[in-house]
Amino acid sequence: MRIHFMPPEGLDASPLAAAAVDAGQHDLRAMFQHIRSPHPEAWRAVGVYWLYNLRGYTRLFPKAFVELIQPVSGPLRLAGSSTWGQVLDWRQQVEPAVREELLCRLVGMDVPAPSRVFPLQSQVATCDAGFP
Repeated sequence: MRIHFMPPEGLDASPLAAAAVDAGQHDLRAMFQHIRSPHPEAWRAVGVYWLYNLRGYTRLFPKAFVELIQPVSGPLRLAGSSTWGQVLDWRQQVEPAVREELLCRLVGMDVPAPSRVFPLQSQVATCDAGFP
């Protein structure tokens, strides 16, 4: 499952903006309740995401979850990954500064680990799927 926040109705700002925190937290709680209802055996949620580098994203999660965020060990697969999303803003427009940094980093790319050229590295977090 991939989480993708959309701006709350009527808000012309990033879904990670301060004005959207309550809506984002509500959506996360509802998602976990929706999963746990038919699947009570689901006891753990694991996330691997570059957005864990951003305060705007981590403030949507409980403190206990955020405290467990760690760097990913080993190379990250880019196929089907959201890693490319950091090159775009919330309107799906290319972020020029991120694009330029990525292009500069390609020169020294480690071929077995191409994900390492991205400015924001994915991190991993685990929490109880009961999610408060």
